[in-house]
Amino acid sequence: MEFDLLHFLATHPDRVWRRNELIQEVWEYDYVGDQRVVDVHIGQIRKKLEVNPELACPIQTVRGVGYKFESTGMSLSRLA
Repeated sequence: MEFDLLHFLATHPDRVWRRNELIQEVWEYDYVGDQRVVDVHIGQIRKKLEVNPELACPIQTVRGVGYKFESTGMSLSRLA
């Protein structure tokens, strides 16, 4: 699920996605449960991407809205 979420965000950069939108797009069904499951997966992805604390993680939190993949924050080749 983490890879699918990261892939989705990276292939749709610079757009802010709400949690429910991410669940619909990545999980591909109507998820019944706490939407904070997205937060847990984002946290795990960030831990794996932040191998160098001086490099900003490309997944940004937009307070009160959701998440976005900042295309200028990281080279996409680093994710390969």
